[in-house]
Amino acid sequence: MIKAAYAIVEAEFFANGDFKASGTGSITFGHTLAYQSVSGGEKTLTYRPNLLFDGIQATVHAKADIGLAIKKGYFKDTEFAIPIADFEPKEPYLIAKPIDIIEKIEDLTGLNAVIPIV
Repeated sequence: MIKAAYAIVEAEFFANGDFKASGTGSITFGHTLAYQSVSGGEKTLTYRPNLLFDGIQATVHAKADIGLAIKKGYFKDTEFAIPIADFEPKEPYLIAKPIDIIEKIEDLTGLNAVIPIV
């Protein structure tokens, strides 16, 4: 009995994927001085702190493809790939909304953050 085998094509299936995500957030601190007239013609100077959480924005990029790479045979070193996902939105996603922290503290405590100076 004689047996023989000959490989005409040797191929490899593959799947590649790439996913990236990044986010940014910030807090802004400031203050306001206000000089106002009050009842009776008096003038007053007040100070109010400002503390703002500017929110968190995220950018996302996802890319994936599947394919076939031929390693042996007539089409040696040839690769066929089909993209199955290529997602990169133009605008970042808003994950956390901006918040006025001082205003939230005033709401929770019932206190007023305006401080009279004069």
